[in-house]
Amino acid sequence: MWILAILNVFCHSVFSQSGHVSKWNFSQYLVSFDAGGVHVEEDESFEDKFIMYVDADGKIKLVYDGFRICNEKFEPVVGSEMLNDSESFVVPVPGSANLVYCFVSGGFEYYLLDLEKNEIVSDRVPLSEFENIPLTEVCRYILVHHANCNDVWLIHYGSEVMYKYLITSIGVEYRGMEFINNKVTNAMEPCVFFIRLSRDCKHYTASYIGKSEDVHYGDFDMETGCFYKKSECEIPTRHGGTREVITSFVSVDNQTIFLYCELINEEHQFRREILSVDIVNGVPDYENFHVLYSTVTHGFGYVSSDVIYGLDGNIYLSDHAMCKIFKLIPTAGSKYTVEDDFLTFPLTGSGTISEMFLADWFSPNPCGEDFPCPEKKKIKIICE
Repeated sequence: MWILAILNVFCHSVFSQSGHVSKWNFSQYLVSFDAGGVHVEEDESFEDKFIMYVDADGKIKLVYDGFRICNEKFEPVVGSEMLNDSESFVVPVPGSANLVYCFVSGGFEYYLLDLEKNEIVSDRVPLSEFENIPLTEVCRYILVHHANCNDVWLIHYGSEVMYKYLITSIGVEYRGMEFINNKVTNAMEPCVFFIRLSRDCKHYTASYIGKSEDVHYGDFDMETGCFYKKSECEIPTRHGGTREVITSFVSVDNQTIFLYCELINEEHQFRREILSVDIVNGVPDYENFHVLYSTVTHGFGYVSSDVIYGLDGNIYLSDHAMCKIFKLIPTAGSKYTVEDDFLTFPLTGSGTISEMFLADWFSPNPCGEDFPCPEKKKIKIICE
């Protein structure tokens, strides 16, 4: 008797695996999301660590403790002594429940990691395209599923160029390089360019980390991994002085762009502001922006911020310089209110960041919560 498996790979409803984005830590606080709300508990065991990977059931599987990658019991992954890298991230191997690619050195080389065995099971594999270029040219990355719901895009980018890779069940395939068309002239550090996808990954915003007011907006194609810019604008200042857009992001319903800014006015006051801009006829209406939040701060400089599309429908904006998390709550008519005291945490520099996770894990499953995507079929076993 022999068995033949017809390999039409079954799509595992990857978009509906909301457990992947249900656990986050900020210093010693563990934040858990579900459809019913958000829950915060103090857990000192996470004070100097951050969560790297959570499975589809919401169980923590990998944690970085500042020295090595560990499992959920904080036991080191066997063979991970070479992975002492705070910029590590993992990507699930398509079609496998236990295998993940572990990217290190900023994402320019990777290993295969078996979660069940808790060990590295491959040699180092470098991305050879980066052997002869300065890594500062592509110092950011995006992780997002391909439109087939199975493979994963890894896109390395800087302010001028991006390199695209498609991660499949058999490896990491180079898919080419593209130039980014920017017209900004006032960025102090143009190489530090940050792209953030919308919750459904159909749109994006981008801004510079540096003294810049320049913001991009456009569409993203999950089939080709291409970005199509529809707008680029310098955000006007208020109160005189200069403004830096720390981060920009799109509302859950794709009707609004939010801008988290630092303003330095003529009195040398430093101010944080959250602005909103309506999207009208497919482009942001920068002539009419709204101030949702504004406060004077006691310091300025490089700010590490992040955005989480909570599974409860709210948006969570973290500012690691101010050591606090803002909660943006949708109200009637595509409007939002800001809760500025959701969580305050100590300044430790540790915590989960959304860049390490697939962007579309925030998204609803386009094929329905209980069904795989129609492009893929179940494995058919034929016995004879």
